[in-house]
Amino acid sequence: MLVFALLAFLTGLCFPDLLIGLKQMLLAVLGLILTAIIDIMINLMIGYMPPRVVSIPLGWIMLAMMLVFQNAGSRLRTAIWKNEDPSIISVLVPLIMLTVVFWFYQSNIALVKDIRSAWIERDRVLSGMHGSDSPVETCAIPVLGSSQADPGEDPEADFNIVTAYYYGFPSVTADHLCPPFEKP
Repeated sequence: MLVFALLAFLTGLCFPDLLIGLKQMLLAVLGLILTAIIDIMINLMIGYMPPRVVSIPLGWIMLAMMLVFQNAGSRLRTAIWKNEDPSIISVLVPLIMLTVVFWFYQSNIALVKDIRSAWIERDRVLSGMHGSDSPVETCAIPVLGSSQADPGEDPEADFNIVTAYYYGFPSVTADHLCPPFEKP
């Protein structure tokens, strides 16, 4: 995300003619962020929030961030070219957005690392049992951004069926969470 923000800022510096009006930019950013919020709200209402669904609103937010950074780069280049002071918006907004993005990653990095290590360990165990003729009981791992965990207790759930097929089992279920997510 930060790489795209930097590229958008550099694009604005290199091509100041791409500058759009501040009102149009803020309206576009507001529209993109509202679209992301509505996407998330719909999924919260139906109770379905896997990571792949969250990627769509994150895409809208990333587009909004890139638009702000591109506009800030264009404004900065125009101000330098005309020997004027850049507007506070061209410096403050990108800094606020970078702070929010950095905070999000910092606040979730431990959880992401725990999920990754649990996936690696569970995959190691299930790969060692590859092709078992009997149903397999394993542990579940929380899905980032939701209260659900995969696989679940229902052997007919989509994720359970796909997992069983991948490892060559007749069925896969889980009734407890993998370490370090288990509850005492």
